[in-house]
Amino acid sequence: DFTANLEFLLDKVGDGSVEWKTVVSNFYPDLEEAVSKAEEELKGLEEQIEASAADYVKLQELYQQRETVEAELMQLYENWEALSAQLEEARG
Repeated sequence: DFTANLEFLLDKVGDGSVEWKTVVSNFYPDLEEAVSKAEEELKGLEEQIEASAADYVKLQELYQQRETVEAELMQLYENWEALSAQLEEARG
């Protein structure tokens, strides 16, 4: 809407039927509002992107922690099996 109206009026300025100062003075508040709205929308999107990125980073950290714990658990199972085998040998 804003862009179409501005293009229409700029055409009128081009053909001389409207003064450019009138267009600027009439559209400045609309332009300012449109810029403000776009800036707020952009800010919101950037916040969502940051939140999503933070979640992704946290998820990656959790996966890495899980892999570490799984590896430690596997080592503990191996130690347990070795100890059980040694106990069986000792019992003879």
